[in-house]
Amino acid sequence: MLRVYIINNMGVRKKCFGLTEVIVGAIIIASVFSGLIATFVGVRRYIRHANRRLNAANLIRNHLSSWNNFVRQDTWNDCSQNPLACTGGSNSLPSPAPYTVSYTVQDSGDYREVTVNLTWPPD
Repeated sequence: MLRVYIINNMGVRKKCFGLTEVIVGAIIIASVFSGLIATFVGVRRYIRHANRRLNAANLIRNHLSSWNNFVRQDTWNDCSQNPLACTGGSNSLPSPAPYTVSYTVQDSGDYREVTVNLTWPPD
């Protein structure tokens, strides 16, 4: 084992770290930092996914709140004035870049069922 001694100007020997101790310490520090970096990358990916889901929920909420104006008795069956009156088929809605929004309306007797589909590319 290699030992390094430092002799000061008064002739006293001081014991220093050897090469083995320095290498072991560097390995321990490197493994701790690699674990921290891996945790940081995982958390960042989760936050990005959660932000996309939150944006998608807000986008659907905005579309649903705009449809409140169409739930009216006078335009309930008029397909030219009410987009919820046209049943069948898939209709697309304007949306920001990575999102695609479409909806379908099905007549179920006394009520109309509106299904909204929102997709975005995977992370």
